[in-house]
Amino acid sequence: MDSKISPSGKIDVLGCEYTVEERQFEDETNGLCVADSCKIILKTSLCPDKKKQTFIHELLHAIENSNNAMDDLSEIQIEQLATGLYAFIKDNPEVIKWLKGTGAKR
Repeated sequence: MDSKISPSGKIDVLGCEYTVEERQFEDETNGLCVADSCKIILKTSLCPDKKKQTFIHELLHAIENSNNAMDDLSEIQIEQLATGLYAFIKDNPEVIKWLKGTGAKR
């Protein structure tokens, strides 16, 4: 997996280690969160921006699953949150640096 386009290997989601993988889907699926096996799977052929937004979408599912809040959010709500969160992250890199403790103090 190209680490410039998507996260590689393992990520921590609220104390659960998830593996991030890429593969091609036969249908129109862009990504999956498989909670039972702690995997996030992204469609290989997505353009970089869509792949990042899809990663956030699947990450939100992983967070929802880790909080034992299964089915509390609809797919539309997850998509809206993912779209908004991705736009925020992309448009506000200084806030992300601040959250990570690497930017200016606020």
